[in-house]
Amino acid sequence: MRNKLFALLTILVMVVSLIVGCQTVPKKTEPTTPEINPRFAEAYNNRGIAYYFKKEYDKSWENVKKAQELGYKSHPKFLEDLSKASGRER
Repeated sequence: MRNKLFALLTILVMVVSLIVGCQTVPKKTEPTTPEINPRFAEAYNNRGIAYYFKKEYDKSWENVKKAQELGYKSHPKFLEDLSKASGRER
């Protein structure tokens, strides 16, 4: 009886170990902040949008400009709204 219980526990431990070992590991994702990856243009644009909503237009322009330097095309309507709100041109 004791040997059967030991064998059953051993099998249970092996099955649990197998299940835990087979779990998928999440993929490594692209860093999404300029501090981590300074070449990630979309992060600069997103930060520019955030500054726009905080009414920090100079910081918004800085980030949008950096995104554009890295090849990101900001939405024309956003640029128009930012120009109107900040009172300055691109």
